[in-house]
Order: sequence, then structure tokens, then C-alpha cells
Amino acid sequence: MSTVIVVDSGANHTRARLWDREQVVATAVEPVGSRHTAMDGHNEKLKAAVQQVIASVIAQTGLTPEAVVCAGMITANVGLLEVPHVAAPAGPEDLARRIVRHDFPELSSLPFYFIPGIKSVPTELNAQTLGETDILRGEEAEAAGMRELLGLTGPVLLMHYRTHHKAIAVNAEGQILYSRTSITGEVLQAVVDNTVIRSSVLGLDQVEPDESMWRAGFEQARATSFGRALFLTRVAEQIWKRSKAEATGFLLGVLMSLDLPLLEGARESGATVLVYGQGHFPKMLKTYLDGEGWPDVRLLDEATTQSASAVGAVRIYERMAG
Repeated sequence: MSTVIVVDSGANHTRARLWDREQVVATAVEPVGSRHTAMDGHNEKLKAAVQQVIASVIAQTGLTPEAVVCAGMITANVGLLEVPHVAAPAGPEDLARRIVRHDFPELSSLPFYFIPGIKSVPTELNAQTLGETDILRGEEAEAAGMRELLGLTGPVLLMHYRTHHKAIAVNAEGQILYSRTSITGEVLQAVVDNTVIRSSVLGLDQVEPDESMWRAGFEQARATSFGRALFLTRVAEQIWKRSKAEATGFLLGVLMSLDLPLLEGARESGATVLVYGQGHFPKMLKTYLDGEGWPDVRLLDEATTQSASAVGAVRIYERMAG
């Protein structure tokens, strides 16, 4: 059994989990991620965050782990060490073979092991096939962990909702076949912060979206255009006299329309759909897919998602170590 620290870093946070005796026994988080490296042009803040979270989980437990296992944006060019993507289809065995070791004595005396992300690339890349191309980092560990935690043996489609929204197709052998990414989360933030829509909506933590309103926004986006439907958020509040909470629901429905193309072909594959992540979108999508008769759609809580990320990273590392 491994005793390791799993470090994953996203756009805004860096998290360490100390894994011992088949469970997470300590966690530490710092509010620094790849976004800060991109903004600063260097990764000194990220290095400090990694050093802090590693020291914290060791201090919490008094354990001496054997290694630091890294996944997510920490393996990108805006992370701690850039590791080349593995081409899809790729599963845990493929990832284990491509793990990169690198030591950072200024951060820790432990060896660091970096799990690569996965890229989807067509045989011939051109303007017509560009839409088949995608990249991910970190979700490869989530996928492996979720299959184990949930006991899944058939095909799976992960619908991942964080800063970026992703659909990730996994076959019955546990290989990621492809991913599709949308920057819907960033679009939402940009619209709310920097457009005239701001005066018509509430903060997302202040609302529980009304289903009739988000469905109205979703249908407007499909019937007219995305830009037109966005503006109708303001019309709904100003002219239709909907409350700001209702207008916020309408806006979320408009944005949800951007993600439906990510699911193309998934229903025909018979895949179990796992929906998880931040904000209101996961619950909205499950409600929508259930209403459309999708047979097996599961909404996962944050605890399961975070456990899956750690489990998957450890299992990939153990395949390498074994």
C-alpha cells in the first residue's frame, strides 16, 4: 500500500492530499493556481503554494510519504513542470508508462512524479478536423478514480463542470477516447462581470435557479442565437418584469445551451453519464437529461469527486511503481 502525497492544481487552487492505508488522511489547499502563473509570467507563487500544502499535510499526520504525485494543470506550461500529453485513446497503463519524475529539493526532499494529461488529435489536423481536437489535464485521474469508486465496468461519459466544462468519453476498458472542452464557466463570469447583463442578475451564490426560467433561456438560445438570447436576459428583467433571481436562471439556461453539443453521440453509446463539479450547471443538466429520457445519469457530490481524483492518481502511480 502506498503512502504518497497527491498534489493537483487547477486555475485557482492547489490542493494536497496525503494518502495512507487506502484513504485520504489529510488535506491542504492554497488559493494559487495556473492562472497566477499565466498572469505573473513565472511560477514562484505556485512553487510556494506547493511547498506549503506538502508541509501542511505532513505536519497534520506526522507520516513520511514516499513520493509526491502530481496531476492537473501543475503538469502544464503554466504549472510546476510541463509534461507532454499522451494521445487518446489512453488509459491508466498508458499514463503510468509516461509518468515523469523530477526533483525539486527547494520544495521538498521527496521525489515528484508527474502524470501526463491526454490529447485528442485527429489523424490529419486541419480546419475541418479541428473540432475533433482537445486537451485535458487532471480529469484522467478523476476518470480512473470514479470507475473504481463507483464499480463501473461499462462505457462512461464524464460531464465535468468547473472553470472549463468538459465531456470525457471513457470506454469499457477504462481508456479515455476523447474529450471536448467549452469555456462556458469563463463566459459566464465575463458576461456577469463585464456586460450590461450585470445590472439584471444576482450573484450566483444568491440564487437557486427556477427550472421554468433556465429552460426558457435554454430554448431561446436554441431558437434564436446565443448573443440574442444573452440580451434577452436583460429584456426579461426590464420589460417582462422578471425578478433578478429569475433573470439569473434565464442566463444560466442560455449558457447551458453551449454545453449540449459536448454530449453528441453519448446517448447512442449507452454510456453511464456522471455529472459533477461546481455551480448550478450539474444539477440543471441532470434534470434536463432525465427529462429527455437518458437512461443512467448520476449526479456526484463534491466529496466523491475529490476522492476520485486522489484514488485515480494513486492507482496510476502504483501501476508505474509496480
